[in-house]
Amino acid sequence: MPGMKSVAKRRFKPRIKSKNKSYTLKDSALYNLTTKKRLAAVLGKTVSELKTLSDDSNYRVFDIENEKKLREIQAPTLKLDIVHTR
Repeated sequence: MPGMKSVAKRRFKPRIKSKNKSYTLKDSALYNLTTKKRLAAVLGKTVSELKTLSDDSNYRVFDIENEKKLREIQAPTLKLDIVHTR
């Protein structure tokens, strides 16, 4: 059954789901980027800004007690959170 193969191939393609949208991995703006400069352009930052944001100091670390369990939270700074969202 040739029709079954094409259906199976479509069903198992990696998909990205974001904000009620779904698209294939190849449709992602980050797919097949080859340079840091292109990545920076897609994210709307410069390469030097991305290097600065890659430092661990861009996370706020704090603890939350949740039902007898202490959890460590590492929350990104606002600038890093914007890049994460993009």
